[in-house]
Amino acid sequence: MKTKKIVGISLFASVSYVLSYLSFPILPYLPFLKIDFSDLPVLIGTFYYGPLSGTLIAFIRSSLHYLLTGGELGVPIGDSAAFLASVSFVLPVYYYLNQHSRKKKNQLIAGAAGTISLTAVLTVLNWFVLVPAYAFVLHFDVGPMKEYLFLGIIPFNLIKGTILSVLFFSLFPKLQPLFKKQKKRNKQVC
Repeated sequence: MKTKKIVGISLFASVSYVLSYLSFPILPYLPFLKIDFSDLPVLIGTFYYGPLSGTLIAFIRSSLHYLLTGGELGVPIGDSAAFLASVSFVLPVYYYLNQHSRKKKNQLIAGAAGTISLTAVLTVLNWFVLVPAYAFVLHFDVGPMKEYLFLGIIPFNLIKGTILSVLFFSLFPKLQPLFKKQKKRNKQVC
């Protein structure tokens, strides 16, 4: 059972890593803010194996990306941000749906919780950590911070969280039998 889980986590992380390269900008005035779908395998893996495994999938994905690209001048600023973004989105979705029924209404609330969490965490991180780190390492200037946050970071993460929620919950009905089967297996092992 442990070998299957390790292989499964590795597969989810690998798919997530590949999907991280299929990215595109959604705000034309900030083309460096790009959305990708690498959080979908993280979400699926979290519901299949649990929150620690989902966090591990996101960590492996971000670590692979850093190891194979070298980050920003050897510093993993973007990859660390991607990991924290994944965790801040995925965990609220997972925990909310584990505490409530998986009806459509609760799926909407879970998606909204993940989106709000993602937006709040990334806004604070950009303000106090990411933008100063990019300014220090790459001498990157985003202009007035409040304007950057309110016209860039906040709308970007609201759009990203919404898109990821819609995609995940459109797949969710098809995946639910797998999640239930895995949950039964986990109870039998314990």
